Amino acid sequence: MAAFRRLSDLARLWRTVRDLKPRMIGYRLIRFFYRPTLSNIPESAAAVACSWPLTSFSPVPVADRYDPEFQTFETLNLPSVSVHDAVWTEGLHGLLWNYHLNSLTWLEAFSTPDARVDTLLERRAILPLHRHADAPYPQSLRIFSLIRYLLRTEIRSSVLLQKLWTDYQQLRRVPEYHLDGNHLLENFLAAYSAALFFGDSAQLPLLEQRLLEALHQQFLQDGGHYERSIHYTAQLTASMLKTLGIAQLTGNALSSLEAQLTQLISRALGWMEALQFSDGSFPAFGDSHSHLLPSLNLLLQSAAELNVFPQVQPVSDSGYYRFRNAAFDCIINAGSPAPAHQPGHAHADATSFCLHVEGRPLIVDTGISTYERNQQRLSERQSAAHNVLQPPGEDSAEVWAAFRMGRKPQVTLLERTSRRLVVQHDGFRKHCLLVSRVFDFEERCFTLTERVSGTAAGMESRLHFHPDVIVTLVNETTFQAEGLGLQIRFSGFKKVSQFTYDWCGGFNLRRPATALVAVLQQPEASIFFQTLSFSTP
Repeated sequence: MAAFRRLSDLARLWRTVRDLKPRMIGYRLIRFFYRPTLSNIPESAAAVACSWPLTSFSPVPVADRYDPEFQTFETLNLPSVSVHDAVWTEGLHGLLWNYHLNSLTWLEAFSTPDARVDTLLERRAILPLHRHADAPYPQSLRIFSLIRYLLRTEIRSSVLLQKLWTDYQQLRRVPEYHLDGNHLLENFLAAYSAALFFGDSAQLPLLEQRLLEALHQQFLQDGGHYERSIHYTAQLTASMLKTLGIAQLTGNALSSLEAQLTQLISRALGWMEALQFSDGSFPAFGDSHSHLLPSLNLLLQSAAELNVFPQVQPVSDSGYYRFRNAAFDCIINAGSPAPAHQPGHAHADATSFCLHVEGRPLIVDTGISTYERNQQRLSERQSAAHNVLQPPGEDSAEVWAAFRMGRKPQVTLLERTSRRLVVQHDGFRKHCLLVSRVFDFEERCFTLTERVSGTAAGMESRLHFHPDVIVTLVNETTFQAEGLGLQIRFSGFKKVSQFTYDWCGGFNLRRPATALVAVLQQPEASIFFQTLSFSTP
């Protein structure tokens, strides 16, 4: 049995790494042996940094909070922690918590000099370098935070400039090619911004080339990021806005880069607008939350101050489709896990969907509450946490560890009209099953038809309701959503059961909510959502 388990693990590992880029493997080895080192700032770079005038920046949403009076730090919806020297390198609440502390994004809350904050920053800057606290991703965010804080407060501490230069040099030399994706793009955006800040003209052409290549590779034509996470599209849009703002301050014509940033930001903002529900929330597909941070409203405000405005166009190659009328607003995940070489933020949620009724959330994605490598993280990525059809205990994608995925489903769009979407995936091909879902929309009725080619007996269709929705049983096949004037009727299912699940409102925030699981008894079955009271906005 142990030998079989080892062989099974090796097979899973192969299915995970076979899509990696060769460069990712090479840089994984480099990063294993690499240790950050201090780089002395040249006098010319320090002089350029000190020559910048006092600058006001457009607001950026702040998720992390530092209280200089009590010297406490709070993030990820966890209790506040006293900040002392050891905390900077401790994994007190996990690696993500440490990243948030060391990225210094909480500096955005301070628009004027504060001696207590400056003292804390200088104390942080002289600490020995640490492989987690000084990893490329927190370094990238820290570069933005420090540059914007220094320009906003006109503080030119030699200690902080030295730290900023060291971060820039490390990031420039060994970016996160081993991870690729949003990490690598953040690296390039931050490194280019730092080169502008220090006037490092020798490095600017190469950094601009790297940045342009990554932007074209990672952003799709419809404006979404290729990892298909609404949250990371918003995070990268915020970083692109910061880079564009710093670039515009130089007063130089940045030719193709400035034009490309402007165009990509416009499309990304339009993409997010196209996927936002009327109540301001978003479908939390993949590693996302229903409410973005940074928020779309503040991103739009920041963009407008840079003369950038959303370009709304149909959502297409990112694999999301939306149907809406006066009663229903439904967004469907009809794309495959992407990109194939880095699906770390993807879930086993092929063909899942979120549904609002008359502007209120009804069917929701369960979201995420942790990035730690534990059972909670695994369960939040598995198919059972999404509104999908599955064999009991099976996943449409082979999710494992915290950010790993082996076998991946191929999702195919079979039909799309103004009122219908038919989508199919092969995520259960090892069971010789093909799963198709038909979404039909009428004025007062939305029908979801489940189709299985293969043995359908025992297949489970799950629906997760928003925690504010109360679901009551009308009869054996019909349920009612209280307060929404909506009935849900099941046809072709053997039984329907009600259970409680944890809905994630953010990291470390979970609320009990209701879900239904219906067991198929034939290869085709339907769920009817019927509005009982109908109002036209």
